[in-house]
Amino acid sequence: MKIKKMMGLLLVLLPLCLGMCISPSSMIPGGQETADSKTVDLSNGETLEIAPDEAVTEYRISDAPTGMSGTRDPLYANESGVRVDTFNDAEMYYHSGTSTVDTANLSVPLGEGWESYAVYADVTSITENRTWVENSGLDDSSHWTFLTHDEPSVFGTGPAFDNTLSSVWDANAHGTGNGAAVFGLDVGYDYDAGNGLDGWWYDVGDKAYMVQNLTINRGEVTKLGISLDYWATIAWWAPYHVMTGFFELFVSIGDPDNGGMTIWNMPFDAFNGAENWISTGYIEIDVSSIDLPNISLWCGLRTTALEWWRPDISPEGRMDNIIVYITAKATPEDVNLQMNGVDVNNVIQGVDPVFGLGTAYFVPLTLWASGKAYANFSWTPSPNPPDPDEDINVNINVNLWVFGRKIASPTINNTELITLGDKYSVTNATVVNWETNYYVSIPGGYED
Repeated sequence: MKIKKMMGLLLVLLPLCLGMCISPSSMIPGGQETADSKTVDLSNGETLEIAPDEAVTEYRISDAPTGMSGTRDPLYANESGVRVDTFNDAEMYYHSGTSTVDTANLSVPLGEGWESYAVYADVTSITENRTWVENSGLDDSSHWTFLTHDEPSVFGTGPAFDNTLSSVWDANAHGTGNGAAVFGLDVGYDYDAGNGLDGWWYDVGDKAYMVQNLTINRGEVTKLGISLDYWATIAWWAPYHVMTGFFELFVSIGDPDNGGMTIWNMPFDAFNGAENWISTGYIEIDVSSIDLPNISLWCGLRTTALEWWRPDISPEGRMDNIIVYITAKATPEDVNLQMNGVDVNNVIQGVDPVFGLGTAYFVPLTLWASGKAYANFSWTPSPNPPDPDEDINVNINVNLWVFGRKIASPTINNTELITLGDKYSVTNATVVNWETNYYVSIPGGYED
């Protein structure tokens, strides 16, 4: 009886089990399934995880792409550039009469809408034109050493062959209360050389003079000049009004009779008249005549040829207001050069500064936005006031780098109408395409 019941139950369950095993596969969703979720494979190759009680149905709307286009707000872009301008012979003076100093105010145009945030200066030349001669006006005898030299006679030695010479400062030599140097070959020696050569003799190298030794710590000398006032006479002038003789007034670097370089002279036989003060004005001199830093400046009266005179000629010369102008390269430190209040730095080669060169960089606290950038150069003599306290001028050449920019300029969507904005276009299943234009207008002077 029990066997019959079990056989009947088996006959009932077996068809059900077989039915489950032979169900079509299309009735089972694609993907994987767990108790908490299932993964569905989509037709585009991607997968999607959903809950067990959710279903995914795909609807194809259209196979043809759709799109749209238009304009939107502009973007904002910046421009920047560097322009280099060269300035030559920018002059700055020291006025001794007022103890004031000029400046060189250089400016560079920026361009419409541009501003500058920095300037850099490459100073390619610094020259200083000044006199280093102290007490050039001979207000007294200071700074000069007054000397004479009596060259040994070619005829013999001893007191009989000595000349009487003088070199002095005279408080009234250039007029009452106006001092000057006075040089005299006062008396020659009286000698009869035979054959009618009987008179008062002067030997080559006889001179009355004054000396000032200078130390000038500057570089290459690019220009040299001199000016002075002079006066001369001889014993014969009053009765005969004839100016003659183998004598000359001179200014030299070192002893002109022993290797020195004469930078100015006035022979007595070239005088047009006598006993009148004459001003030379500015006379330019060959720069090879001078070699810095040490200069021994000689000024005076000398004999240029062996000769005798009867009666004695007794030449006399006077000098005043002796100015030697030296234009030479200087370092920024020599003249305390600044740009916009910051020091211009020396250019160092090895351990020494290079004369004539300097650099400076300046960032303004407030951007230059009014159309120009500025490089204002200033200087002061050293010491201040200078010694001697005479006029000085400083010249500089400079290449000026100006760093400029134009910020927050809008982009353009129509290059013909110059309307602001950006174009966009997009189609179905693509990224958005943006088209933007920027109007670049670089002012003149900027590097590309």
